[in-house]
Amino acid sequence: MKSGGTALVFKKGDSVKIPSLNYDGGPLTVELTMRGGGTAFASFGKSKAVLWGGGGALSGVSLDVGASTVVAREQNSRLTVTEPHRIAAVFDGERLLYFIDGKLQSLGVASPQEAKAPSGTYIGGLVGVLWYEGVLDEVRVSNVVRYAADYAPKDRFDADANTLALYHFDEGQGDKLTDSSGHQHHGQIVGAKWVRTDLGTGDLKSQTSDLKSPAPPPAKAPFDAQQARTHQEAWSKHLGVPVEKEVELPGGAKINFMLIPPGEFMMGSSKDEQEHFIQRLEETPVLKTEKIIIRLEEPQHPVRITRPFYLARLETTQALWESVMGMNPAKWPGTDRPVEHVSWDDIQSFLTKLNSRMEMAGMKFILPSEAQWEHACRAGTTTRWFWGDDEAAFPEFAWCNKNEKPERVGLLKPNAWGLHDMLGNVQDWCANRGGLYPSSLEIDSLVLPTETTEGHAFRGGSRGEPLRHCRSASRGGFNADYKGIFHGFRLVAKKHQEAWAKHLGTTVETTNSVGAKMILIPPGEFLMGSTASVLKALRAEGGTGDSRASRR
Repeated sequence: MKSGGTALVFKKGDSVKIPSLNYDGGPLTVELTMRGGGTAFASFGKSKAVLWGGGGALSGVSLDVGASTVVAREQNSRLTVTEPHRIAAVFDGERLLYFIDGKLQSLGVASPQEAKAPSGTYIGGLVGVLWYEGVLDEVRVSNVVRYAADYAPKDRFDADANTLALYHFDEGQGDKLTDSSGHQHHGQIVGAKWVRTDLGTGDLKSQTSDLKSPAPPPAKAPFDAQQARTHQEAWSKHLGVPVEKEVELPGGAKINFMLIPPGEFMMGSSKDEQEHFIQRLEETPVLKTEKIIIRLEEPQHPVRITRPFYLARLETTQALWESVMGMNPAKWPGTDRPVEHVSWDDIQSFLTKLNSRMEMAGMKFILPSEAQWEHACRAGTTTRWFWGDDEAAFPEFAWCNKNEKPERVGLLKPNAWGLHDMLGNVQDWCANRGGLYPSSLEIDSLVLPTETTEGHAFRGGSRGEPLRHCRSASRGGFNADYKGIFHGFRLVAKKHQEAWAKHLGTTVETTNSVGAKMILIPPGEFLMGSTASVLKALRAEGGTGDSRASRR
């Protein structure tokens, strides 16, 4: 590998656009020489190849070809910023092989899926979709299977009859990237900068020192309680925030939140887990719908949470609800007990009032999605419950199957993230509606409410339900206006303004040229219009309305 010359350093949003380069199927080999970084992205016309990971770690590669998607995964491989690494993704028409420094990491098999690849060809990143932060030395794209097993990487990529495009960065300058294959697929550099690589690794490190420090690896299940804490502490240090955060509300009420790192897990339950509980149903005179409910936990599928978030350590108490709403709807009064008998619509009203009070602090509170909830509940486990498969341990961790009224929050042992009462006591309403699971990888899954899906999701089971309803994978749903004595919720805390100000390189509050104060309003999601229960009341009074999900 040539040590002298130049390379391109990429930050978030930087890319090289190559309009003339396209790939529409057949064998493909994508090779990169890279130093550290997160997600190295290459899009080719109607198809795309993605090497994904984070913070100097690569954990897999995916390829969209027409109507098929191929994904190959492996355990995170740490990549240094100063030392170059050879990465190769090879597609032979059915399988995808993934190599790091000539060593086969894993392979994947194509599965039908609607491809959503962007048009045009990009290397390095694509604004608003994926980005790469690190250094690229070389890129070669070929319409042939170059490697089928471990191989010895060469010092330099060369062009041959099977080369579609070849980019050597060691003589680079200006805003053009030259195609050395002879096919004239030259690239336009957008944002990426040239750096010298012939003055030693220390010089390269100094030239790239303004890149963000590498993020810790994601918390990829399975992992144990000690590793869970290690993940939390690593992300706490990286983000400059505490593992446990206390938020004080106007009026003095306080909420404690636990930092939940990004990660990957298998969402839903396995066939073995489902059959275990269905066999029990066969022995009891329960409704057939119970089997249908359990089947809603399939197919078990991979989910990737890409952003850390704060989740309330405890379920929302009656004291907290009353401090915001001025009344207590619970059927079992107790300031330290979870609030219950609240509908999903009621919670939206609570959030509206709470968020209006916290607006100047830049805080926003929302419900977790089902994916966030299950990631937080499992805390790295793959078992029926977050403590394992032992039913005898239930009294240590969860109120379930025997209690007539909700207990005070936080009395039992927490899970590995430090979250109490994730199972039992009261069910937790989630942000999204229910619906069927996909079979493929989901990224930051959040099903927005629409008029075509029935029932808002809730998770975790309650004190008055059997053990089968108090599992990490169990789920259910009710209409948004349903009030039940088994239904409560917990909060996700977000600090949008400061985060987006940092991302945009500005401040939350600025003053323009005419002296007017400007407040940064971050992008986000909200329900535009009235809820179903409000519309029903309006129609009863002779009014009309419309409610729909809106994204801005």
